[in-house]
Amino acid sequence: MPNASILYVVTEDWYFWKHRVPLARAARDAGYRVSVAACAGEYAQRIRDEGFTFHPLGMNRRSTGPIQQLAAIRELAALYRWTRPDIVHHVALKPILLGCVAARLAHVSHVVNAVTGLGYVFVREGLRRAILRTVISQWLRLALTRPETRIIFQNPDDLELFTSCGIAPCESCTLILGSGVDTTLFHPCPEPEGPPVILFAARMIWDKGAAVLVEAARLMRQRNVKFRIVLAGVPDSHNPQAIPEETLAAWSREPGVEWIGYCNDMPGLLARSHIVCLPTHYREGIPLALIEAAAAGKPIVTTNTPGCREIVRHERNGLLVPERDPERLAEALTTLVTSAETRKVMGTASRALALNGFSIDSVASRTLDLYASMLETDHE
Repeated sequence: MPNASILYVVTEDWYFWKHRVPLARAARDAGYRVSVAACAGEYAQRIRDEGFTFHPLGMNRRSTGPIQQLAAIRELAALYRWTRPDIVHHVALKPILLGCVAARLAHVSHVVNAVTGLGYVFVREGLRRAILRTVISQWLRLALTRPETRIIFQNPDDLELFTSCGIAPCESCTLILGSGVDTTLFHPCPEPEGPPVILFAARMIWDKGAAVLVEAARLMRQRNVKFRIVLAGVPDSHNPQAIPEETLAAWSREPGVEWIGYCNDMPGLLARSHIVCLPTHYREGIPLALIEAAAAGKPIVTTNTPGCREIVRHERNGLLVPERDPERLAEALTTLVTSAETRKVMGTASRALALNGFSIDSVASRTLDLYASMLETDHE
């Protein structure tokens, strides 16, 4: 068993709790000493209760000013010097950008960087976004070319972008699809009675496509299609694309649309749903909501975009539609709403896909293999 320490660095505690706890448990079970650094919120104590050491950070996900970034780098470097982890595992772009600089200053031996999607900076248009993309790309190029660094990508599109643009060397890159799902917790259930329920589960930001779904619902109502839409999630106050609560409340007043806010029982919510829909135009890694939906045996409607097309095979376990196209989305949803047999066939295919490569066991095994290969270099 390894006698080594891993420090996971994420921006916020809720993100670690939702996306990385199963991996951290697997690392602990494999003999690693696991600690977590993140901004402290309501999930910090839950992380401690899991037996992981928790280090609160002052890093703000939304801040972009140079003074704040320098302060965050200094904070991380001090933490790395104090804890002396054998491996630092950064999750998402901001921890990667700041953490790699801090790791170099603190002489960290091994760094893993998990690219979990490229976010709104890489999809929004405008001069400011273009300048920011250029700065981030150059910064990443400097951060990711160190020999002690490894990069995990969740989808092949992001990997191809980074390697073809010279941001990351091919030999440092690994493709591991998604963050994994517990296929015993998320499992198929019989369809509930009543009109088909279309579930949208995501942060309530414009780029996730909730407005496109609501517009598609209006078209479906005009055609007398019987359905319900459930919007599950809350606005992300740190994201400039957050949907105002007033807008969400207004949508809930429309027939057949309900915004339920945050849900802490995703398996139960999926069991009460017939179809999962995510018409995103966000630059995703692989959306955890879609991996969970597949494990629960649900047919999925999503966009033909990086990250989404890895979990949905068109006309096999779901339907892919163009971005920002309410008409095509309405047609795809109507196909599933009006055919229980199609939902059954696609749901079965979803479950098989989740079991074959998206389970937490598969993701954890490949990640732990990466850790072990990095540590082996210390003994060569």
